[in-house]
Amino acid sequence: LDGRYADSLSLVELYNSCSGANWSNTWDLNTPYNTWFGVSTGINGRVLVLDLSNNNLSGAVPELDLKLLHHLDLSNNNLQGPIPTFFNLKSIETLSLANNKLAGAISDFSEAFDLIEIDVSGNRFTFEDILPNFASISSITDIYSYSPQQQVGEQEQAIVAINGYYDLCLPIDESVSSNI
Repeated sequence: LDGRYADSLSLVELYNSCSGANWSNTWDLNTPYNTWFGVSTGINGRVLVLDLSNNNLSGAVPELDLKLLHHLDLSNNNLQGPIPTFFNLKSIETLSLANNKLAGAISDFSEAFDLIEIDVSGNRFTFEDILPNFASISSITDIYSYSPQQQVGEQEQAIVAINGYYDLCLPIDESVSSNI
């Protein structure tokens, strides 16, 4: 496939998967994608930047085949489900998926050699979802932000006998500094 054609197919798949007709700044799919909100291209017409933050996206994020994409920002939307593998984002440098409702295991980004910044804070991940895959990424040198996460699970109450023992795990929320 021609690179620009693959880029256009990937953008249309994102539009369809994430309720594009309901976005704050929607796309006219009958116009060239380099005129669409949040899409920036290089001189070769390939997508380099995709910034759809604060744009009312909802649903699951599809796999994207944007091989020259450097910056992806889908933060502050209503996206749900797991993060795709993003296997075809070979040139990705910054990835922001903050403040959505994403959950589940996070894919292995160890092949994303150019990735230097990732932000998945404000979602529904557990440490078990996050650490196994990101701990091995040596290219992330600047920022790797994963806290705070939204509350996972329900609050519980327990009665403990005097001088009894009880293991207590506390969720971290916005009132706790992430610089502890």
